[in-house]
Amino acid sequence: MEEHGKAQETAQLKRWKEVFFFLHILWAEKAGKLDVRWEVVLKNLSEILEHDPHISFSSSHKQMLEHPAFLLMEEIGYPIIPWVFKQYATEEGHGWWCPMLLFKFFKDEKTVVPKEHAGNYKLIREDWLKWGKEKAFI
Repeated sequence: MEEHGKAQETAQLKRWKEVFFFLHILWAEKAGKLDVRWEVVLKNLSEILEHDPHISFSSSHKQMLEHPAFLLMEEIGYPIIPWVFKQYATEEGHGWWCPMLLFKFFKDEKTVVPKEHAGNYKLIREDWLKWGKEKAFI
């Protein structure tokens, strides 16, 4: 069991190294739009979020929102929105971070998820995907 935990840590460390390597290159080039390399960075960040043994769907929202991978995605900002919607549309049952990131980006959009849908992951997902299509993010 302990070996499995070390293997997970090693895999996660490898993802973090890849993320920082690509971020260094991209920031050095002052990339202005999302390209294939950004997708590699974002995929690594999403895998870190999905597989981090210290965080799970049952973790507190505060713990999730303060995760370094989540904070990096938030910091990258609006260019990743179409990618987030793409992940959310294709990763049913995964991507718990997608609605949280969308709520952070669009905190002033009070009408995306009706109050009666609060707590229902499936309905929240449907609401965000419908809104994303209406706004041409998908």
